[in-house]
Amino acid sequence: MGIEFLNPRSAADVDRVATLYEENLADSPVVLLGPRFLREFFFKKLVESDLLGCLVCRVDGTVIGFLSWTNHPGDFIGRGIKKHFVGLSWIMLKGIVEKPSTIKQILSALKIVGKRSEDAGKEHDPKAIEAISLVVPPEFQKHVPEGGKARTTVRLVQDLAAHARTQGTERVLYVVQPRNKASSIFFAVMGCELNKRTYAGEEVYVYTHHLVERPEDA
Repeated sequence: MGIEFLNPRSAADVDRVATLYEENLADSPVVLLGPRFLREFFFKKLVESDLLGCLVCRVDGTVIGFLSWTNHPGDFIGRGIKKHFVGLSWIMLKGIVEKPSTIKQILSALKIVGKRSEDAGKEHDPKAIEAISLVVPPEFQKHVPEGGKARTTVRLVQDLAAHARTQGTERVLYVVQPRNKASSIFFAVMGCELNKRTYAGEEVYVYTHHLVERPEDA
């Protein structure tokens, strides 16, 4: 099958996306907030509230990769917390009851998320959206989804760009850890512009995918 939007009401698809996130982005502070946070809030409530978008690629009925993004880089989680405060409180409480030892890592993760959101908000570009995560396991990176000739990773980026253009978005930002050389090479090959920024005291690479022609490109 081709590329489609994640249905947040499909528990199976949400669980699969969350599992891919946990397996491939284990050091993310979002993972430290626990499996319930990912499945019951991040890829469900935030998507339902249009605070997080997510494209998925499916093979034989199973999601094998995804690309998520937000139109509110500086505060999409904060907006979600305000909107679903009671529900999220219950989700986190259940997670803590199940595993009390997670309290310290949850507090640490919330601090990191808050600082990253603060830094991102300072440089918010109203004509840009920010990709949150792009995951395609190695065994599926050469897969070519229906409806095109490009492999999965490229198609996800292309389809997000097409969707963003319909919303009047001019740029998609991809934040990459400097140690992730494969991603840096990929976005460079895709023609993205590289800039260096500091999020939560950590230097990161920000690759900008320009969706409209700029004067300097003419």
